[in-house]
Amino acid sequence: MYMFGNLFPGTYKTTFITPVGYTNSYQNEGGNDALDSDPDGDPFSPNYGMTATTVLVSGQYYQDFDAGYYQPATLGNFVWEDLNGNGLQDGGEPGVGNITVTLDGTTGNGTIVNRTTTTNASGIYFFDGLVPGSYKVTFDLPTGYSFTYTDEGADDTIDSDADQANGMTINEIITSGENYPDFDAGIINTANTKIGDFVWEDVNGNGIQDAGEPGLEDVTVQLTGNTGNGTPVDLTTTTDGSGMYMFGNLFPGTYKLAFTTPTGYSFTYLDEGADDTVDSDANQTNGMTINEVLVSGEYNDTYDAGMINTANTKIGDFVWEDVNGNGIQDAGEPGLEDVTVQLTGNTGNGTPVDLTTTTDGSGMYMFGNLFPGTYKLTFTTPTGYSFTYLDEGADDTADSDANQTNGMTINEVLESGEYNDTYDAGMINTANTKIGDFVWEDVNGNGIQDAGEPGIEDVSVQLTGTTGNGTAVDLTTTTDGKWNVYVWKSDTRDLQGKIYYSDRL
Repeated sequence: MYMFGNLFPGTYKTTFITPVGYTNSYQNEGGNDALDSDPDGDPFSPNYGMTATTVLVSGQYYQDFDAGYYQPATLGNFVWEDLNGNGLQDGGEPGVGNITVTLDGTTGNGTIVNRTTTTNASGIYFFDGLVPGSYKVTFDLPTGYSFTYTDEGADDTIDSDADQANGMTINEIITSGENYPDFDAGIINTANTKIGDFVWEDVNGNGIQDAGEPGLEDVTVQLTGNTGNGTPVDLTTTTDGSGMYMFGNLFPGTYKLAFTTPTGYSFTYLDEGADDTVDSDANQTNGMTINEVLVSGEYNDTYDAGMINTANTKIGDFVWEDVNGNGIQDAGEPGLEDVTVQLTGNTGNGTPVDLTTTTDGSGMYMFGNLFPGTYKLTFTTPTGYSFTYLDEGADDTADSDANQTNGMTINEVLESGEYNDTYDAGMINTANTKIGDFVWEDVNGNGIQDAGEPGIEDVSVQLTGTTGNGTAVDLTTTTDGKWNVYVWKSDTRDLQGKIYYSDRL
């Protein structure tokens, strides 16, 4: 309050000296002169701080020369990259410079305000010299960015106030001298926040993406997890024609991927080798990856899945009796049942394999649902049988592949989806394949073995000819004291002179 008293009637005006830090309020607002501010508020006017003149008569008390002042207000404050996407300004999250910020509103008397500024290199901005009023700010997004979650947490000084749809804050009433530092905006580089990358057929089964191994098309990939503020995410996509996939425009968060194998496929080995960009990350049991924490602007392109066509990765095929001994599967030669076949070797990553099966009633066998690798087969001959000739003829589908000494095949490199049905074994019943019989003295010369005509001991008998594959045979034996002739490659006698035969033809 102020008052000038004991005045003579006359014409008067008052001049107010603006206090330091204050600004004159609007002059002559409203229709009630007893409530308005009367001094000229234009600092560039010659009448700055002055009221109009009034005529004062004797005994008059004029109470309407009032002056209103306000302290200019400020408003700000921060634009930052919300790396973890939780909507809060966490330690270490960087400010973003050169972001355009627009202030809109009206001062206390309804004057429209529209001002623009940009954030500095630290992400800070402010509008100063504000007349008290109602204001909001609008933040412009850089290309590829989105606004983070609004009003997260209980502390308004560290949340984001920009609406996710339009970047505007709410209106805020700013009073005289107020410094309002709580209009912040968190932004996320969603255009570059993504995760992928590749699903391929692991042809050699080593768990590593080797040159030339093809991508798999139309494989379903699911992304699940939660963004930084706990919002659940569940997205699905499929691989393209090159086996590539990608989930983009993501909010930072914690995610995992789940791959679905095509029918007949299995997952290859997990985390093979030292290079995470070329291994397989899908668990072999459920196809899921580990959880990945994705930050703003991060493109993690290391999540791959290798798959193997195990349903069609197999090796077999046939064990037969080589009736004519030529080493080739001829029409009508029968399969051998219940022959034991062993598969040994290592898969593509070196895992040892040792499996056993037996031939069926047709002589067929097969090892299926295999991982690619290097394998060999070992056949066990039934009692009295021997292996026929190896690799006869030009047709590998009709020859015998078992080594005559140990019944083993060569090593075979089997790839994903490969069915090698050329591994056969021919066997010969050598124990019962023989020729003989009797040299005797034809006492009566009739050319017939008559009762009582004796055998002749130590007669030399020679066997000549060719085996089924054309191998020449020339063997010699002699008749025994039992008057019977058998032809063998070798023989032994016991103390009574009985011959025990081995390796019979």
